[in-house]
Amino acid sequence: MTTKFKFTRYLYELEEVSIALMISLLNNDEEVLFWAYELYYSGFKQELVELIWKIYYNFYSSLNPSFEVYLLKKNNIDNFSNPKNISNILNSFLIRPYNLDVFMLRQITKNFEIDIVKENIQQLLSIRDNVNIAYYILEIVKEINMDDVLNIILDYFQKFEQVKINKNKILNLWHKVKRLSDPKVILLSYIIRYYSSLENLKTGKNIYIVVNDEDIILYETIEVDFNINIETKRENLIARKILPIAYLYSIDSSKYMNLFKLKRNKANIKEAYLYNWLYYASYSPLWKARIDAYNGIIDNEKMIVEFEDEDNLQEFYLHYGYEPDEQNKNVEDKCLETIRNDTTNNWTSFYEKYKHNGIVNNCEEYLDEMEQIVW
Repeated sequence: MTTKFKFTRYLYELEEVSIALMISLLNNDEEVLFWAYELYYSGFKQELVELIWKIYYNFYSSLNPSFEVYLLKKNNIDNFSNPKNISNILNSFLIRPYNLDVFMLRQITKNFEIDIVKENIQQLLSIRDNVNIAYYILEIVKEINMDDVLNIILDYFQKFEQVKINKNKILNLWHKVKRLSDPKVILLSYIIRYYSSLENLKTGKNIYIVVNDEDIILYETIEVDFNINIETKRENLIARKILPIAYLYSIDSSKYMNLFKLKRNKANIKEAYLYNWLYYASYSPLWKARIDAYNGIIDNEKMIVEFEDEDNLQEFYLHYGYEPDEQNKNVEDKCLETIRNDTTNNWTSFYEKYKHNGIVNNCEEYLDEMEQIVW
């Protein structure tokens, strides 16, 4: 089966944009807004909502418990009808502490054989074996039993660790959020949250950012401008000049894309980008709507996009003919270049760079053998 790339509005690959967004948050870099709006304006709004929840429970939940209620109110399609609310959410992430605890425990349990020492969650909690706890929650607990397991977890921390927990509030919240993200990861994040409380780790403040409309103009979709420039006697902006302007960041500016399993590892993304870009772009709602507007026909068998007549074809390419195969290498590299087989940008350097604020301290023994992962 042919690997189906999905290209965004500026022809980045969808899964790579989600990874770039995640890493830019870890870097506390406003680059995150560019990637978020790349998803949003491409029409991948639900994917953006789900990605934000995923990032929260993998990195932020344990140190920002009150942020969960904020996200429940704000991180949804209805709220995204105003695009500046995306910036409000992500800027509020940028001012908060995070750690790698849940993320690394997920990768360890996925990629290594774990010898379970006890098959009782209460006993595992009492000995604080984080890897075994993660394995039990992620691999052993059945979905039908998760409500019961959460009750056991809450009772344990209340009774044996004297953690102050409003059990009714947590259970009410759980029933709302467990359908919005991976419920097993949510459970694990709650456990790490309570252990972090016992270690008196500093939590994020209840401060939330609000941006102005003009703050997000930079990220709006660039369109052709047919008005004539008086000096050059040419249109102000033609379609093939859009990509050099639009590419504010390289897809692998973090130099950690090589740590993840990507579609490009199994298929030729350069060939798809240069010569078959419109077909793969048709998987995004934005490009699908553009193709439909000019009576384009998407042929999945031949993996091409055709138009009913020459007029529609010419008009479409007048507006959207980005011509990636005609761009210089610097432009092409923004979308295609990733670092591979780099001995310095590996899981050890990733962990050393981002491991602050955590309580899980036995990850090092797994890092040398950790291979590419699915984000």
